[in-house]
Amino acid sequence: MAEKRLATEIAEQFLADDESVDLSEFTEVDDGAAENLSRHRGYLDLNGLTSLSDAASARPRSRWPTRGRAAANRHQLQRLLQRC
Repeated sequence: MAEKRLATEIAEQFLADDESVDLSEFTEVDDGAAENLSRHRGYLDLNGLTSLSDAASARPRSRWPTRGRAAANRHQLQRLLQRC
């Protein structure tokens, strides 16, 4: 699979309309895009990611959600970090 970077602009487009972008197509994510996506309360299909920068993964643990869909996204990101 060719590398495909999720830019901040694409993340903003996704936040405006979550059906406009297929997140699973992306293998990398910009730091700004990761920050934007961290505020999304719906499902994030990030299964295509093969790497995550230190900055993108460095969100303070106290700001990670603990319930609901956002918590599921947190768990998915943690699994990705272990895989990368």
